[in-house]
Amino acid sequence: MSSVDSGLCACGSLLTYDFFTKIRKQTDEKELLKGGRIIMLTLLVGCMFVAPYIRNFSGLFNYLLAVWAFLSPGVFVVVLFGLFSKKSTEKAAFVTLVLGVVLGFSAFGILNFPFFSGVKELLPVIFQNKLNLSPVITLICVGSMYFISRYGGRTDEDLGRSVLVGNSQVELSMSPEETKKYQRLLVGVMILIAVVMVTFSPLFFR
Repeated sequence: MSSVDSGLCACGSLLTYDFFTKIRKQTDEKELLKGGRIIMLTLLVGCMFVAPYIRNFSGLFNYLLAVWAFLSPGVFVVVLFGLFSKKSTEKAAFVTLVLGVVLGFSAFGILNFPFFSGVKELLPVIFQNKLNLSPVITLICVGSMYFISRYGGRTDEDLGRSVLVGNSQVELSMSPEETKKYQRLLVGVMILIAVVMVTFSPLFFR
């Protein structure tokens, strides 16, 4: 119940302040509260209809793992580029999020719904597992974010945002030597993650 409550509050706040206020700009606190309650109630009813299908999975944790494996790649890539790349653009983030959702839902349906069993059989055996197919979607999202940010045309608004999030305070800026150490650390972490993924993949771990 605690997880349900936290999830509903988070989704209700996100949809209310990031979407509802953009659609209806002239809203007061009472209208926001009412809209948030309606959104949370709608989400709860929708989840009630989805809940019976969880019995088709081997436990709730396996279901949640399958869902997050295919819904998180797009969000993860956008946040990662937003934190570490000033060249990231709003257009690239939007396209990557949409692409991640479409690919994620498609992969989830292919691997879990009997209706798509014929399509699933066409995939290589290694990609018939969610934990092996999810990294592929992540790499596609990385490519989308990188190429659209680099070659999709940066507007003056994008340049202004990159300056806005930059830190101009000298005392909080890293020296060239610290920057190199930080970059080496990031490369080392990425190599470590790649080694762990490959080591425990079906290529070596059977």
